Amino acid sequence: MNLRKKKKGFTLIELVIVIAIIAILVAVAIPRYQKSKNKAKEVAIKSNVSMLTSAAVLRQSEMKKSEGDINWPYKENPKEYVEQWPKDDGFGVYTVSIKPDVIVISLGGIPLYNSSSGDGVDNSKIHEIVYGESTTEETKNE
Repeated sequence: MNLRKKKKGFTLIELVIVIAIIAILVAVAIPRYQKSKNKAKEVAIKSNVSMLTSAAVLRQSEMKKSEGDINWPYKENPKEYVEQWPKDDGFGVYTVSIKPDVIVISLGGIPLYNSSSGDGVDNSKIHEIVYGESTTEETKNE
């Protein structure tokens, strides 16, 4: 008969190795998660600007010459052209200014699209907003 009982369980070194492996995996996963999250925010902003641009172009084509400037969402309700206004996701409110010859779309006071420039959406400003390199007018006033 064997009088010694074999102990079941993990040794201290085995637990330390497992914790070290988990720490390495977390250290690799968190930056990738943040990068994916920020990329998704950029894509969402671009999508919102694209949708608002399409709606503004439609509204602009229906403008009468005698009609004054149109500002969404403040001076005119855009419900006829936009089913649901983009939500404030921490970067500020989307605003659209429609004039007979130009459309300007801003996020938190920062213009992201200006039809007169012909350049389309300003991707560098979107990048600055998402990565916190730019301060919006709304956050300056807080």
